[in-house]
Amino acid sequence: MLFYPIAPYRQYRGTTWTYPEIIDLLVIWREREIQQELQRSHRNIETFQVVAGKMAQRGHKRSALECRSKIKTLKRDYRIAKANNSPGKGHLAWLFYDQLDHLLANEADVPPPEVLPVLSRRGAEKECQYSAVV
Repeated sequence: MLFYPIAPYRQYRGTTWTYPEIIDLLVIWREREIQQELQRSHRNIETFQVVAGKMAQRGHKRSALECRSKIKTLKRDYRIAKANNSPGKGHLAWLFYDQLDHLLANEADVPPPEVLPVLSRRGAEKECQYSAVV
């Protein structure tokens, strides 16, 4: 009888993305070349390798698969928020809704916001300057 060691849950889940990492991922994802490459093919690991390289230039150590997974998760969360914001269903607030609404509506020419909310540990929002290099 074979027994396989059970790995801790944390190994399967991966590391949590920080707010600055997500903002940088959104800025990179908005770039026209990245958008064009992602729309061209569904087998686009090379494009995500470019995204991971640009994340590394910004000081974030994320793999191509982590970037791909996070973008898929952001798209899923956006679709859920959009469905919940339809008339008669109330309003679901989501921090990245507006950025993804512009991005997924193929409005990549819209510049990223200069002032973004920063969440403290208690969830209170503050404004801070964020300079994005595109």
